[in-house]
Amino acid sequence: MRLPARWPVALWLAGLALCVVILARTSFTADMTAFLPRSPTPAQQVLVEQLRDGVVSRLILVGIEGAPTETLAATSKALAARLRQDSRFAAVNNGATEGLAADADFLLRHRYLLSSQVTPQHFSAASLRTALEDQLQSLGSAAGVFVERLLPQDPTGEVLHMLEQFEAQARPGSRHGVWFGRDGRRALMVVQTRAAGFDIDAQEQALAAIRSAYDQAAGASAGDLRLLLTGPGVFSVHSRASIRGDAERFSVIATVLIAGLLLTVYRSPRLLALGRCWFAKMARTGS
Repeated sequence: MRLPARWPVALWLAGLALCVVILARTSFTADMTAFLPRSPTPAQQVLVEQLRDGVVSRLILVGIEGAPTETLAATSKALAARLRQDSRFAAVNNGATEGLAADADFLLRHRYLLSSQVTPQHFSAASLRTALEDQLQSLGSAAGVFVERLLPQDPTGEVLHMLEQFEAQARPGSRHGVWFGRDGRRALMVVQTRAAGFDIDAQEQALAAIRSAYDQAAGASAGDLRLLLTGPGVFSVHSRASIRGDAERFSVIATVLIAGLLLTVYRSPRLLALGRCWFAKMARTGS
């Protein structure tokens, strides 16, 4: 029994409709951790968690160069002031004292969790007596005013202990009150986003906000200055843009090849154009 001539066309249209439905219901993710093992070891699991939502994944390193140190320092301070007013950023540090108030408050509120000298024996009568005697001696030092202000809230001196540890650690050099590279040619800044590192859309918005704030902070000097950005979020945004560009390029190549094949089969540009218009209409309506 011979099938009617309409059946091949109907089957072809049904196949196209099925493809459109599948594409409409397919979810795409830009999470870079999808490339990591599905059943990770404990060490790999920690790495995955840090890549997805760790502090390091939220950091953006900012550099400003191309002008004298005075101009770079002024631009860094102006940029930091604008970013601290943006709710998309949890922390903005460039070495200036303006950004230390929030850090000092955080250390004070979490002093017993962060201090390395806190142990069960640390709160015994003998240890508390020793800590108070050390605090009394510190009142006569150069940090006496600071110790006197913290003594009622921090009698064991945990905040001062942590600050001494931070002071001993390596950190960027400072010029005109902000961080600079060793050669003094680049002002440095560390920005932490509130959005998770795997949220590439939010990271892209954060990068756009930094560039917009930089343009306003640089002002007339923007032509001489150069803004440098790096970090996990920057890599993710650039990788997605590169992948998207490759996908669009390959889609165009595939479309041209398929169109050439169909034109060879149909031998009619009109039929090819009608099929292209119908498919575009189906893709727009999603039906």
